[in-house]
Amino acid sequence: MNEILNNWNELNKVDFSVLAKDSNTVHHAAQLMAYAAKRLIPEKEDDSHTSSYWIPNKNFLEGREINTDKGKVRIALNYPELKLMITDDKLNVIHQKAFIGNTKGYMLEWLASELKTLGLHTDHFDGKMHYEIPSHEVENGSEFEVLDEKNLIELANYRTNGHLIITYFASRFSSADEVLVWPHHFDEGLYIPLKFENGAATHSVGIGLAVPDSYYDNPYFYVTTWAKDGMEYNDLPETKGPGKWHTHEWTGQVLEGKDLTGLRKEAQAETAIHFMETAIQNALDLVNN
Repeated sequence: MNEILNNWNELNKVDFSVLAKDSNTVHHAAQLMAYAAKRLIPEKEDDSHTSSYWIPNKNFLEGREINTDKGKVRIALNYPELKLMITDDKLNVIHQKAFIGNTKGYMLEWLASELKTLGLHTDHFDGKMHYEIPSHEVENGSEFEVLDEKNLIELANYRTNGHLIITYFASRFSSADEVLVWPHHFDEGLYIPLKFENGAATHSVGIGLAVPDSYYDNPYFYVTTWAKDGMEYNDLPETKGPGKWHTHEWTGQVLEGKDLTGLRKEAQAETAIHFMETAIQNALDLVNN
């Protein structure tokens, strides 16, 4: 817990409608990482080969390793500078290019060209993925731009704080999966299978930090439950602290980031920890009923 308190980044009051738009821009930038992984890394059934890791001390979103003729590399995204990068396996930057002022098509051509010099086959890189994300003008040929560059730092701070919280609680469950950022919904999430039948999970809890979406205009922590035969949500336990139940289209407990911004730095971290403590216990109670 001390690691969270000592490394928490203070969250600021901002125009969240603008933050949401800049978050969507970053989401679209990150699709180039996912696309390269889709084309160049052996496919996994759960699609985790397209996922990435948050690196807090660098504010990098790092994709999985790609084998090349010149060693292992990763495709990465520098959040504060909105740059696409190719790094070595020690996260040293080999090549980088800024998104701002360039089109998606140009960035894709640049990435394909740089990867080709490493001996990879990148002909016919079209950038198309097997899922849809919220629309953005860059898909129609517009150049990448951000409305407020300070939002890039703010979004990186949310990423780091979320990573601190999620990895801390992941350590409490021996069955917890990897902490990953998923390119589709762009959340950093953790899957915790809890009950099994013939080796397959029948009940689980999911925790994470979501980016602004159609439900909330600001990043938010969430805790959800799942059961193979469906969950009963007729009698939801009290949240007993910060956060609330979300029941529109999906059921889970939520703590919005903007509800932390009026607190001092230490109180923000303590509130997020308290939310996750109570929300996970509620989720466990639901799963065990």
